Formats: sequence, structure tokens, C-alpha cells
Amino acid sequence: MFDIDDSAALPVQVKVTVRDEEAIGDTRNIEVEQGRRLLQATTGQPKWCISFLSLLVKLCGRIMSELQELKERVAGVSNNIHHLKIDDKLLKRYLTAFRSVSEAYKRILETDRWRGEFGAAKLTSEIPGVKRIHNTQICTILEERDRKGRPVVVVSVRNHSFQNRNMDDMTKYIVYTLDSLCARCQEDGLDNTCIVFDMRDFSLTCMDYPATRKLFQIMSDHYPERLGSCLIVNSPYLFNACWMIISTWIDENTASKIKFVKSEELSPYIDRDILPKDL
Repeated sequence: MFDIDDSAALPVQVKVTVRDEEAIGDTRNIEVEQGRRLLQATTGQPKWCISFLSLLVKLCGRIMSELQELKERVAGVSNNIHHLKIDDKLLKRYLTAFRSVSEAYKRILETDRWRGEFGAAKLTSEIPGVKRIHNTQICTILEERDRKGRPVVVVSVRNHSFQNRNMDDMTKYIVYTLDSLCARCQEDGLDNTCIVFDMRDFSLTCMDYPATRKLFQIMSDHYPERLGSCLIVNSPYLFNACWMIISTWIDENTASKIKFVKSEELSPYIDRDILPKDL
């Protein structure tokens, strides 16, 4: 059995639950709990209000149905999936990001194949290329979490130079860091992460366009919906021209999660006490 409760995002009277009595089975029971209460609550309300709530119920039912369909399709090839942990959270992430059962299914198989070919699970901080970049302290995964319970990685941009990096090693380091960060997501909490770019002492030698593009490409293709918040802190005027280029690579959904802030504006997002003192 798995339960999906979207009631927090809906009016109090609406709660949609999907129950699957077997791991994969033909039994589907999509029910709208408190349906009668909903009808009672809308008695005497404007017609647009009733129509809106009815639309929400239908929409939630469609989403649950698509999730169940994706679950069954993936289960049908589960013996061929070796490099991804398939659970309801992963299915929801892919369905949200790629917006159709067919596309989500295709992308899940592509990511599983990519992880196997890339050797993602075998990456450690002791692999020479990864270790060399890791020792520059470009990234620090914090022990504490942001205000919404997401794991946080701080990227100290000043510690990077495009002149001294190998792109293959950089790609491995990106995947190693993303895997390490995602492993810290709470089982029962938010399933995404917070990335903080510390732009203090930024210079053009720090601006690595290929590595930045590779980061967003990998996250979009193989870590969908893992980015919950991206904070670009103390961005200098010099970075504006760079951002005009970078922003063309980013889809609208990702762009909506990116915020430019000053150090003194971080408190609504992250407790300042958990951040590096120089941030």
C-alpha cells in the first residue's frame, strides 16, 4: 500500500488518497475522502467555487492515476533496472519534471543506463580526479539543513579556476557531490536540496561555462526536481554579463528556484549560524 496525501496543498475539505493493495496489481481504488463534507461545505457557495473545487478533485485523481500507471510500467521492467532505487518519490519527481507517463518512463530508463555506464555508484572522494577537486574545498555539504529541512551545499566559487581543471574529473566530481547531497534528503521530509553559490571574490577565471552548463544539464536529465532552492549570494556586478549567458541554458521551472541575495538576506532561507563565517 502507498498513500499520497495532497491535502496540504488543497482546501481543508479535500483529501485524495490512492491505495494499491499489492506492490503492483490491478486493484485501483481512487477515492475522495470527505466528499460529502465537500458538497455540504459548498452548499450556498458561488458556482465558480464549487466548479473550482470539483476541478481540483478531478485533477488530483488524474495525477494519482498517472502515477499508478508509471509505477506499473516501471515494475514491468524492474529486472532490467540496476542503478536506480525505484520508489514513489522518484516516480513523482520524474512525472512532475517530464509531465507525461511516457516521457517519465523513458527518462527513468535513460538515467538508469547512464548511471551504469558512468559508474556513478562507484565514485568516491578517493578517486584521484575527484579527490583533487574535493581538496580545493569548492563544495562543502553542511551538517545542518535550511529552513525547510533541505540538505545544503555551499559552493565557494573563488576556489575554482577553469584554467586548472579537467572536464572529465569535474563531471565526476559534480555527480559525486550531487549523489552525496541527495543521500542526505530526509526519508519523510522534502525530497530536494538547497545549493548556495558564494560569489565572494569572484573573478572571470572562476567562471567555468562548460562546467556550469554540465551541472545544470546533469541535474535536469538525471536529478529531476532535486533542486529545491538555489541561492546566489553577494553576486558582483561583473557576474551580470555571465548570468545573461547562463540563464539561456536554464528552463523556466529551474529559473523560478534561483534567488540572488545578499548575505544579510539569507536568514529567511537558512539559519546564518550554520553557514561559514565568511559568507
